[in-house]
Amino acid sequence: DQFDKSNRSMAQKVYDAFYWIINFGSFFASLLMPVLLKEFGARVAFGVPGLLMLVATLILWSGRRKYVHQPARGADPHSFLKVVWTALKAGGAGAAVAALGVIGAGYSLSRIGALGLVPAVCLALVLVMGFGGAGAALQLDRARGTHPDEAVDGVRAVLRLLVLFALVTPFWSLFDQKASTWVLQADQMSKPAWFQSSMMQALNPALVMILIPFNNLVLYPLLRRLGWEPTALRRMTAGIAFSG
Repeated sequence: DQFDKSNRSMAQKVYDAFYWIINFGSFFASLLMPVLLKEFGARVAFGVPGLLMLVATLILWSGRRKYVHQPARGADPHSFLKVVWTALKAGGAGAAVAALGVIGAGYSLSRIGALGLVPAVCLALVLVMGFGGAGAALQLDRARGTHPDEAVDGVRAVLRLLVLFALVTPFWSLFDQKASTWVLQADQMSKPAWFQSSMMQALNPALVMILIPFNNLVLYPLLRRLGWEPTALRRMTAGIAFSG
């Protein structure tokens, strides 16, 4: 909402600055909060971040008149779910695939006693979204006429992206091991007397604080001089390959 054609080129720079600042706070929090916990107890260790978040909220609120405010929009008759529902209502193989997902979700919820509440609900959601999305994709063209082509094509694009977003859960499951596996690993490592195991989490924001200026001030300008434009897709592809 805050960017239009006149300043859209600033969006990436503003995001990088925002992300760098968040990790600046995270870096010092990861180092200082274990010390506060040890010296003053949980009340202070939780209280200090709480007070700082209150200050941040007040600063955000104080600038409310400087922000772009988009007027509230009414219900969209061509929203994602409405287009999907129209496609599935038309019947056919896609509707049958979606129905399998609903049946599977119902069975999963009936097994809460054996599976546990959270696994059963998560499995039910995956079945509904997976089979429902696949079913809608099979017969999405049946929504044309009822909905404009732009809305139908938009739904098709989102369904393709959902395949990528299916990897979000395993990604964060691995990423957040920095708050568990890294800390347990630090317990068994040689380290300075002042270094507490939970401070290992400071490595993540430290790397972000190093990589953002390095990429924007050194790496990307060098690649441009070599004739290779680091577009968003190229950066993501290279980042995924490098991480792997």
